[in-house]
Amino acid sequence: MIFFGYMVDGMLGKGLSYQVVNADGVLTRSERFEAPISSMVHDFIVTSEHVIFPILPLTGSVQRAMRGEPAFAWEPDKGSHIGVMPREGSVEDIRWYETDPCYVFHPMNAMTSGIQSARTSCNSKRRRYFRTLTVARPIPKRRTRGCANGKSISLIIRGGFKRTYLDDITGEFPRLDERRAGLEYRHGYYAASTGREGSMGFNALVHQILQKTSPPVMSLRPGII
Repeated sequence: MIFFGYMVDGMLGKGLSYQVVNADGVLTRSERFEAPISSMVHDFIVTSEHVIFPILPLTGSVQRAMRGEPAFAWEPDKGSHIGVMPREGSVEDIRWYETDPCYVFHPMNAMTSGIQSARTSCNSKRRRYFRTLTVARPIPKRRTRGCANGKSISLIIRGGFKRTYLDDITGEFPRLDERRAGLEYRHGYYAASTGREGSMGFNALVHQILQKTSPPVMSLRPGII
């Protein structure tokens, strides 16, 4: 079992931890490191060869909270920082890549293929659930989507970082055949909203087929999701 923790150096701090437990339930590895920024790290991603830490600009701040402002807030100017660590390495081997601001709650899967370390995820340009520091009110729903750019594949290639968007369907909670976790895969599924713009009321299931631009969508009657 592989797991992580964040804010391990104190509330709303930058500290993260990485742990491994073997099949006998024995903790075989536990390391700590500091991320570039304090972030709500909702999840992380593992391949057969790499561990990927998405440090994204939904930031935490004790000082901000003590001023009566949100403990967590969207700060896009701080950008996104993607940490990639070899599974056989240590936290000292993490390489950081910077990219445009986005946020990921629940990734679908990750894989390592040749020189490419790839991840797929639900990706949103803005988080409508948290206010920014530059406006007095939350961002209107019409200006954000729960999956603003749909499913994405992000690639780290020879020191660079590239995103390719597969579809623009609003969705969340991606799943796949767990036997393919961390490995090459072709099929994934997620709950989706095919209603009005900005709505996050799920009313469909999407079957995402990698390398297919128009995934099958199964609409469901009210009450199913």
